[in-house]
Formats: sequence, structure tokens, C-alpha cells
Amino acid sequence: MENLDNTSMDNPNGQTRNAIVWRNAVAVGLIFIVIIILSNMFRDQVMKMGTGLAIMNGLILLIGIIITQIHVRKEVYNELMSFSKGWGTGMYFVVGVTLITVVFGLLFNTVIAPDTLAEQKELSIQQMREQEMSKEQIEQSMRFIGFMFKPVGAAVIGLVSNLFFGMILSLVGAAVTSKSK
Repeated sequence: MENLDNTSMDNPNGQTRNAIVWRNAVAVGLIFIVIIILSNMFRDQVMKMGTGLAIMNGLILLIGIIITQIHVRKEVYNELMSFSKGWGTGMYFVVGVTLITVVFGLLFNTVIAPDTLAEQKELSIQQMREQEMSKEQIEQSMRFIGFMFKPVGAAVIGLVSNLFFGMILSLVGAAVTSKSK
């Protein structure tokens, strides 16, 4: 049976895939925690950024995936890593980052700053009014997306979106970092 982690017996540097992935996931998770805190502090400016923040977060995640895949390829697989191992490493990293950020997001929205989601909901309603949406349209929109402004709803959205986009970014990273004989 293949040792999927390539322990120190197969690896002259003694580093395991698990150790590399989790170390990098914690580092990127901490970056996202700082972004969450800063986004809350500068909420009005962040709301105006729109997709810019999402693109920045995606780039940070992609860079983290690629760095992790390269590090694992060098330290664990002796510079040769198949596409599937690269993709698996990227997804493992994404799962780690997602767990860290979703757990922090739940704590943040329930304990640290429980009023944040309600304030975001009000900002969303205000933006809809500025777009001259009718009261009925706003109410209908809130019925459709209202669960996003509850801690569990925000966590579920974060979990699903991080894993989905992380899967795509892991595929991109694996295409860039895989090397075969």
C-alpha cells in the first residue's frame, strides 16, 4: 500500500505533506482572519470595493495553493509530482484554510461582533434603495438571501464557496506545479 504522506523514511528532509500543508494553511488562514477583521472595521469602504475584495481573496488563495504545491513537490516528492497529487495537495490546503476561516467567521459573527451581519444586511438594503428598487423588490430579495445574514448561513455560504472556488484554483495550481519524469 502506498504511503500517501511520504514520511521521513522516503523523504530526506523529514518533512511530511501534512506538516507542510497545515503550516501553510494556518499562515493563509491567519491572513484571511486579518482581512475579516479589517473588512469589519472598514465596512463601508469594503462594500464599495465590490468584486475587488473577492478577486484579492482569490489571488491570495491561489498563491497559497501554488506555494504549498511547490513546497510539497520539492520537499516530499523529490521534484516530481503528478497532476492528481498536486490537485490533492491543493484541495487539502483549501480544506485547512476553509476550516480555519469558517470557524473564525462563526466565532466572529456570534461572539466577537454579533451585530456585524445585521449591519451588513442594512447596508445591502441601503444599496438596493440607492439602485431605486421598489419596497417589494427589496423584500423579495431579502426573503431569497436573508439566510446569508445569519451566522450559520454566512458559514454555510463561506464553506461552499471556499471549497468550490478552491477546487478550481487547485486545478489551476496543479496544472502549473505538476512535474512528471
